[in-house]
Amino acid sequence: MKLKISAIILTLLFVAACDESGLIWMSIDPVQCLGNDWEQAWLEENGNNYELWAQLSEAEQLDIFKAFFKNEGVVIEDIDVTYPYEEVCQACSCPRGDRIHVLVDAEQLEQMLDWGFDLD
Repeated sequence: MKLKISAIILTLLFVAACDESGLIWMSIDPVQCLGNDWEQAWLEENGNNYELWAQLSEAEQLDIFKAFFKNEGVVIEDIDVTYPYEEVCQACSCPRGDRIHVLVDAEQLEQMLDWGFDLD
């Protein structure tokens, strides 16, 4: 019974988040310590050069974010960043303070949920 209710709620959220174009807004709260999949992939490709990553602008880091997901088959149609946290803890598992919002094809819902995204 709980599973059916959860499925119904997820379906309603999906329908509410989806516009006529078949696109949905989703968001993720990245964690600290460069522990996110896109950061880890970039570091691996760049010899674990943490210093170089620190020199990248926010726009360059978002380009890396978009490129990572494009390589995974997800086209990000639009992107926005907000800062909902006034304080964060210092543990690597804690959010770093920003929230990345992405507009993606609704067919990518399950894949994005698997990466830790939520419906906006």
